[in-house]
Amino acid sequence: LPTANARRVRVLDGRPVDFLDADRAQMLALPPVSPVVQSVTSGRLGRDYYVRVAGNDYSVDPSAIGQLVEVTTTLAQVTVTRSGR
Repeated sequence: LPTANARRVRVLDGRPVDFLDADRAQMLALPPVSPVVQSVTSGRLGRDYYVRVAGNDYSVDPSAIGQLVEVTTTLAQVTVTRSGR
C-alpha cells in the first residue's frame, strides 16, 4: 500500500496520499446505531429444493417442493419458512 499511495495518478493529478486529509474532512461520522440488514423474499421452491442467497445455495426440506416459501436473511442467518412453519 505505501508504494501505491506514493505513485502519481494521472486522473487525480497527484498522489493519493496527498488527498487523504481532504477526503477525511469530507467523510461523515458513522451513525450510533447499526443499519438494518435483513431482507425477506418469497417464492416457490423448485424441484432442486435449494434457495440461492448472495451466490450461495442453501438446501431446504424436500417436502416444501412446489410450495410458497419465505426466505429471511440477515448477516448471520438464513431462515426458510413455509406457511408459518
